[in-house]
Amino acid sequence: YDIMPIFWKGELVGWVGTVIMEPEQGALAPGCMPSAATERFVEGLRFSAEKSAVNDKHLKAFERRIRLGCRMSDLFLLDRKGALAADIKVRDEIKKIISEFGIGYYIKAVRELIEMEKRAQLERVRGRAVPGKSHSMTTYEIYLTRSLAPPHHAFDRITLVPLDFHIRSDGSYLLDFDGAGSWAWHASNISPSALAGTACLLLTTTIAYNGKANQGTMLTFEINAPYDTFVYPSSPNVASGMFFAWPC
Repeated sequence: YDIMPIFWKGELVGWVGTVIMEPEQGALAPGCMPSAATERFVEGLRFSAEKSAVNDKHLKAFERRIRLGCRMSDLFLLDRKGALAADIKVRDEIKKIISEFGIGYYIKAVRELIEMEKRAQLERVRGRAVPGKSHSMTTYEIYLTRSLAPPHHAFDRITLVPLDFHIRSDGSYLLDFDGAGSWAWHASNISPSALAGTACLLLTTTIAYNGKANQGTMLTFEINAPYDTFVYPSSPNVASGMFFAWPC
């Protein structure tokens, strides 16, 4: 993700973000989702709220880190430049709106758009779904004995994947993973924030289909992810590069 703050007369008034899935990130094996990775130390490049650019120009240290850290550095940097350009474009357009209508109008409009989408999402669900609970109990199979995984992590295992999907009478959702299997040294662990990201992806391609999805869409959505399970690992060092494998 490339995320840029938007300031107006010294005041932070918003953020703009761009996401691009990279074809290569310098992990244990080439690619963007290293299935043989069992711990974070072999998952490739990691960025955590790191400043990558100043005055709309990438830092040399940031570019050098990418060139030394992944196999397809030119393509990685080209994507980052494209993301930066897209963020600049959105920032400039927002500043045009503020210049024309005023900061008060902009803040009020943003809040209203979020509230409008929240109400629209609830209405869509009420009009297309029946309140109740859908229960699904499946398993997710992970095979590592014939992979590049280190010997002390090379096990084949089956993880329990229970899911209760609640549709409430007001149109809100609840995804309940109570009873989920334990986390382990493989690439398919996931976190609550990654579950929310997956839910965003699924919602915007299904019921929140009108192109107006925003934070209001997710205000109608809850996730119960029990701690110390594969949906909320207690270890900060466990791998998670293949977390899209089972939710999607």
